[in-house]
Amino acid sequence: MLLFVALIASGKAFASEANLKIPDLHDATFPHFGGMDGWHLLLFGAFVILGTLSISLYLFKQVKSLPAHQSMLDVASTIYKTCRTYLLQQGKFLAILFGIIAVAMVYYLSMANAEATGPDALSTPVVVILVLLFSIVGMAGSYAVAWYGIRINTYANARTAFASLKKRPWDVVNIPLRSGISVGLFLISLELVMMIIILLFVPRSIVGYCFLGFAIGESLGASVLRIAGGIFTKIADIGSDLMKIVFKVKEDDPRNPGVIADCTGDNAGDSVGPTADAFETYGVTGVALISFITLAIPADQVDLQAKLIVWIFGMRFLMDIFSGISYFVNNAISEKQYGKSLDFDFEKPLTRLIWIAAISCITISFGMSYALIGDITVGGKLLPHLWWHLATIISFGTLAAVLIPEFTKKFTSSKSDHVHEIVIASREGGPSLTILSGIVAGNYAAYWMGLLMVGLMAGGYFISQNLGIGNAMSGYESIFAFGLVAFGFLCMGPVTIAVDSYGPVTDNAQSVFELSQIEQIQGISVEIEKDFGFTPDFERGKHYLEANDSAGNTFKATAKPVLIGTAVAGATTMIFSIILLLKGVGMLSLELTQAPILLGLITGGAMVFWFSGASIQAVTTGAYRAVEYIKRHMKLDKTQADEKDSIEVVRICTQYAQNGMWNIFITLMTATLAFALFDPNFFVAYLISIAIFGLFQALYMANAGGAWDNAKKLVEVDLKEKNTPLHDASVIGDTVGDPFKDTTSVALNPIIKFSTLFGLLAVEIAVNMSTVGADGVKHYTLAHFITAGILLCVSMYFAWRSFYKMRIKVEEQ
Repeated sequence: MLLFVALIASGKAFASEANLKIPDLHDATFPHFGGMDGWHLLLFGAFVILGTLSISLYLFKQVKSLPAHQSMLDVASTIYKTCRTYLLQQGKFLAILFGIIAVAMVYYLSMANAEATGPDALSTPVVVILVLLFSIVGMAGSYAVAWYGIRINTYANARTAFASLKKRPWDVVNIPLRSGISVGLFLISLELVMMIIILLFVPRSIVGYCFLGFAIGESLGASVLRIAGGIFTKIADIGSDLMKIVFKVKEDDPRNPGVIADCTGDNAGDSVGPTADAFETYGVTGVALISFITLAIPADQVDLQAKLIVWIFGMRFLMDIFSGISYFVNNAISEKQYGKSLDFDFEKPLTRLIWIAAISCITISFGMSYALIGDITVGGKLLPHLWWHLATIISFGTLAAVLIPEFTKKFTSSKSDHVHEIVIASREGGPSLTILSGIVAGNYAAYWMGLLMVGLMAGGYFISQNLGIGNAMSGYESIFAFGLVAFGFLCMGPVTIAVDSYGPVTDNAQSVFELSQIEQIQGISVEIEKDFGFTPDFERGKHYLEANDSAGNTFKATAKPVLIGTAVAGATTMIFSIILLLKGVGMLSLELTQAPILLGLITGGAMVFWFSGASIQAVTTGAYRAVEYIKRHMKLDKTQADEKDSIEVVRICTQYAQNGMWNIFITLMTATLAFALFDPNFFVAYLISIAIFGLFQALYMANAGGAWDNAKKLVEVDLKEKNTPLHDASVIGDTVGDPFKDTTSVALNPIIKFSTLFGLLAVEIAVNMSTVGADGVKHYTLAHFITAGILLCVSMYFAWRSFYKMRIKVEEQ
């Protein structure tokens, strides 16, 4: 309601970023493509991308058609049903949030479009309907890819579990990898087609509105699914894991009511969240680059604007296609190399896939750049080196997407020295040294990855100083370079998503094996030999699944820093838009000696640490409730958990995930609006601070959590020391690392993007409320500070609620 009041006060502010003047792409022609204009080039490219979308659906069908025993299929079906229930509940939650924002948007857009004139001007009702439509499309896109991910993952989990019995470990790797690349291709292809529809078919006068609406919808969907999924999954995971210590039972004991919730959480946190997040990241980065091109390049340089926009999408088309090709090349090599092996390193095929994709994407980026912008001119002067300069900058981002996983493995792989050190420390010092060793790994990882990102972004910056288009970009070419580095992070997006989606399938496969109790079925070996044509090896199958889960943990960890790095690099481009807006009205004077700058930097850090605490608090309280319930209802004299008990654990996880979400969203939105109204310099520093503090907090927590997770796997798989004091210590380390890596660290990515994107809107509100002083410059008024004070009080109240109304009460202990 306060947001709505502020929007009413803002009147006609929605006019700068939203009203982007996207050039007519018919004006750009490309000699290397037979003189075709940019509009038709993108149209034909979109049809090609529909082909990659069909390939993803073909892979989906392949996974679904693979054989599995009915006992495993039944478990997978139960997991999917609980996932579906969770997604439907989150869909209702999203609808409520969108309804609140939609009311404000309708009023806001009505005021913004009231004075629209010109031959292309549309009536206000048409504008409102189209923008709301594309907001829904963006939100629905995030939701759809999340649903697609859990559907194929819950097909793949049972097939992977059953394949482990064949003594052919390559199948145990290939099935989750196939499902992962299907998710990746589906996500990126759907995103590209949606954006092309907006770019080509929406009237030029409102295309900026629609892009911004699309981005807001994506951001809302991704934030809810990512944050809530992260809270849900770790409540369930901790609740299930602690039973191993309390009752001395195995990893996925069928009698444990928390196991089904844990399997649901694997998908909610490690599939639903990342796919929705990546969908939003890919779209918002594209919108940011389009915004930059149209804002920074003068309107009289229409040909340059159009060619750069077509170039960006042309690159995305080819890189989507070549990521898919990389999968098939890697699959053929791996089939030949590992098809008949009884044992191999499960991480090697995944590592090779990343390198093949990176090399092919970098190579094709140079070729495509030459074909599209090799003849580009500025002011009648040919720029013969621009194509390879821009391709090199993008390559820095692509290198980041391949080098960051390599760095991550040094700290989180079960073969790394850091993970081995955690186990060694745990053996002698117990849980305390487990925790301390993991903290060391996380901090050290943040140091090296931070320097890596700085080095690659600095490389982009130095090349940008010689682009030769400084005058055309108003001297802001370095900001363009940072946006292109973020673009490069996502160049091989389908592969990044594939190795990330690999993890929840391998985790679920191990659970499906145990929950199916297939070993206890009378005459099962004879039945499998008769129906499926092979003799099962149960012991070897369990070993394959545990080893594959370890590889899945490692590569889940590698995707997290890539996405957070993209968020930070991309945020610089969006913050640039805010700076341009404030400079344009004479309200910004950034100097480090100004007090508001220092205060803003400190405040941004404070918000990051509040969010870290609030998200973990939601997990802690929910896990307490789950553990309390499971301990009271776990019956060791049964052969499996009661279905009613399992459903209740899922309900507990969902309840606390949504309670935490309300506090987090209201705090974040009201704080962003309040800080925008306090002082322009303060607010810009605040957004920069959130990005920087968020980056290092996320890197630290993601890598510490990954190291603890694989230390437990090392104890269980390689050392085979389950149900020992060492194992208990490693389980405790893993339960600490769970919310570190899968709740807070991953959720900081959408928090950074949501804060910056919502910041665009907040700044326009603040500017519109300001008045012109005697010096001819706009100034904030008393109304700014009163409104900001009220909003800040609301924000601080909900920040207070995020702990004091979520904590475990004394009388309930």
